[in-house]
Amino acid sequence: MSVFTRLYFETSELVAAGWPRLSADLENVFTITTAAIFLPAAVEIELQNRWQRELAEKTTAMRSRVQSVESHLGTSISVGVPDLTKARDDYLKMVDGLKQKHGLSTVPFTRRPVTEIFEMASLRHPPFKQGKEDVGFRDAVIFLSVVDDLMAVKDQSPVGALVARDDVFHDPKIIEFAASAGVVLQVFRSVKDVFDSLIDDEVAYVKEQWAATTAQVQNRLESQLPEIEKFIGERLEIPEWGLAHSARVVAVPRIKAVAVRDVRVPNPLEVRKVEQVRLSFDVQTKVHARIERFESLPAQRRLKVGGDEQRGLGDVSFNPPGLPYTVSLLDLINQPTEEIEVLRIVRVEASADPKFETFSFESASIAGEAITPGSGALSLG
Repeated sequence: MSVFTRLYFETSELVAAGWPRLSADLENVFTITTAAIFLPAAVEIELQNRWQRELAEKTTAMRSRVQSVESHLGTSISVGVPDLTKARDDYLKMVDGLKQKHGLSTVPFTRRPVTEIFEMASLRHPPFKQGKEDVGFRDAVIFLSVVDDLMAVKDQSPVGALVARDDVFHDPKIIEFAASAGVVLQVFRSVKDVFDSLIDDEVAYVKEQWAATTAQVQNRLESQLPEIEKFIGERLEIPEWGLAHSARVVAVPRIKAVAVRDVRVPNPLEVRKVEQVRLSFDVQTKVHARIERFESLPAQRRLKVGGDEQRGLGDVSFNPPGLPYTVSLLDLINQPTEEIEVLRIVRVEASADPKFETFSFESASIAGEAITPGSGALSLG
């Protein structure tokens, strides 16, 4: 479903939302939507007339209650009755304030000829109701006003959304009529439905922007592989044990950065207000190392406690991290070395400007490989 760009309201849902005081849901919709918001002129008239009618009814009911109290007391009491003309002016000021605050605009009445509307009624075409061709005139005027407004938008492809409770607006023929007029119209049953749709669209937008930003950052980092490789060579430490199975690393002459993988950046909507953005990424590398292998289990000797037997270099042993057996010092001295190439993922922590145009590399470590305390580590070179 396309994201709507113009949002319209029918009378009943605004009344249910507390108009002219706004419910929390309606306030949220007005606040988070990026669509232009419209009230059809017919809706504004209906809202005003309904508000005035309800005020008059409540005023009449209040007067009746006052008279009942006066009759009960046997004396007159003074109760202020609102001035209906002033109340109407106050209502209009309140509505104008809402329209200015939330950017609401008025959609003019449809200019379609009466004959066209009459034909719709005769055919019972929604929003006219089946079997009741004289019921639906106000709904038809509101609906046609919305369609005409969408048709009047030039050089764009507007998507309209109409919020209406009445089932007649949710008839598929309503959408078909709009499509035949060359416009796209969605119909929502409630303000809550609109809010939920906006949240879903916002989540989808954030995901899309996040993915686009991540891809952009990865491309820029890929273009800086020589600089990243140099940084890794200067900052990375290789554990003495664990780079290769049953082997000790003697030296790491060089490391080559092959590709950038798994870039992690924060929510792009949250980084616009900061000066520096934290990020991290993995680098697939080829580690060229010189190692000593230990293929056989060194001989073990049994010694008596308190014995005075002399011990040579071959008798001094320890357990290297990552090896399941004991290695003698003599074995370490006599082991031949060999050159190997090992694929390893190096994690780089970095920061960047909010547009991810310049990067500052901060640390590099072998991903998933912890350097055991005391085991020693080798710098490249």
